[in-house]
Amino acid sequence: MAGNDFIFRDLKSLKGISLGALNVKSLFKNLDKVKHLLHESDLDLLLIQEMFLNEYVGEPIIEIPEYHLSRLD
Repeated sequence: MAGNDFIFRDLKSLKGISLGALNVKSLFKNLDKVKHLLHESDLDLLLIQEMFLNEYVGEPIIEIPEYHLSRLD
């Protein structure tokens, strides 16, 4: 739990952060829509839940310029 406490403390210190969340069926097929959403909304952080993404889909395939990708397959 100590690791999570660290994350929550860091998030609490941020002011004006813009956050979004999506549940996407087939991120690969909808990547252009997600990129458009990010461009139009100017989000700082977007959480994406994707049921069909697995270790066989490489990061370069779903990479979005100017955003850092962190995955938990």
